[in-house]
Amino acid sequence: MKWVFVINRVAGNCKYKNIASNIIKYCNNKDIDFVIHYTRCAGEATAISLKYKKEKNIIFAVGGDGTVNEVLNGIVNTKNILGVLPVGSGNDFYKTLKMYPDGMIKCDVGKINDMYFLNTICFGVDADVANNIDLMKIKGIPTSKLYVASIVHSLLKFKFKRLNFRVNDIDMSGEFTTLVVCNGRFYGNGFKVSPNAKIDDGFFDTYYVDKLSKVNLIGLLVKLKNGFHENSPFVHKMLVNNIIVKTDRNVVANVDGEKYLNNVFKIKIIKKFILVYNNKSLVKELLK
Repeated sequence: MKWVFVINRVAGNCKYKNIASNIIKYCNNKDIDFVIHYTRCAGEATAISLKYKKEKNIIFAVGGDGTVNEVLNGIVNTKNILGVLPVGSGNDFYKTLKMYPDGMIKCDVGKINDMYFLNTICFGVDADVANNIDLMKIKGIPTSKLYVASIVHSLLKFKFKRLNFRVNDIDMSGEFTTLVVCNGRFYGNGFKVSPNAKIDDGFFDTYYVDKLSKVNLIGLLVKLKNGFHENSPFVHKMLVNNIIVKTDRNVVANVDGEKYLNNVFKIKIIKKFILVYNNKSLVKELLK
């Protein structure tokens, strides 16, 4: 078994050289068989991971939630194990993962159409916030201020999304502030969207929020930051293992921090579908 490191050159303010140096030193000292790959473009982390589909290795996603998602899509239906070195701007899946004891975790995986995901998929204002991060980067906003800047920009530009979704044999239709399907607990760089979600229970914690005025929406975002939104009369929660979302036209959802365009979203959970290697002291050592 090898340790395969798939490093996103851009994540972590391009500190990949320091991270690679730490990896090389650690693995040599521990006599670990390892290899390092660097990504140059979107989708390459999946392609790299697929090269090992006939082996059994720990493949580390060294980047943010998008890198984790790409590696995940390269290792499903193989014997490979997922490792996470969180160096992105959000690292929201890792925020949930590190709450679990060290060791191998049998983790649930979400599937949306033909794509797999680990953390969340959202439609609405929070999807706009996540999708506008790239625009904030282009504008030169510092990494520490990206999400705040994107929230302000998204609120000013936001238009409610009309969604049709079927869940638990119930059809719902209308304009909503957001619809969020959660495997992990966090999104948007630490917003505690699903405070009690578990990545190994076979269910999505799913929320939809009524159409709100922008004043009420700002108040809800404040509650959402700390996970106090579940008692809001505007917020509705369900535990589901599948949901179908349809829209009148293509909309951009956000899946694990990445944009996903479609008008039909068939979403289901696959219980304990992959192994995730959780080692908090290793992460601390390699990212110091």
